[in-house]
Amino acid sequence: MWSLTVRSRCCCRGNESRKGWPTAPRALPVRPARRARESLLVRLRQYIEDNLDDPGLYASSIAAAHGISVRTVHLAFAGTGTTVSRWIRDRRLRVCYRELARGGAHQTVTDIAFRWGFNDMAHFSRTFKQAFGVTPSGVLSRGYVGDLPPKPAAPARKRR
Repeated sequence: MWSLTVRSRCCCRGNESRKGWPTAPRALPVRPARRARESLLVRLRQYIEDNLDDPGLYASSIAAAHGISVRTVHLAFAGTGTTVSRWIRDRRLRVCYRELARGGAHQTVTDIAFRWGFNDMAHFSRTFKQAFGVTPSGVLSRGYVGDLPPKPAAPARKRR
């Protein structure tokens, strides 16, 4: 006759603190290879460029489209000196600047802002002026200046 012996083993054995209390096992940080991170960042940036006009373009939607976690998206941008949301905003601002500068009689600032994913005109006007030093309506009335708009500057953080 066969007998089944079940041995109970404590899951925290070997993970005790000095006083004998169990501690959680420490996980080693897993970091992808440098090339894999760079490749992921290129794919993420291309996806952002292709979907700039989507007002629902957030880190979560980007992560879902690539089958990765939101944390991985943020980690991919960590070494670039900017965040995902700041990258998206800056790219949208540059595209809006170009369209406003090329402007036409049939386009309004609101039309252009909403077309490129901004959904609040006050926020758009404030960030546009902060980035380029001129209002969106000023660019629309003045016309196109130069080949490319200046790169948006990082907004100054408010002191608390």
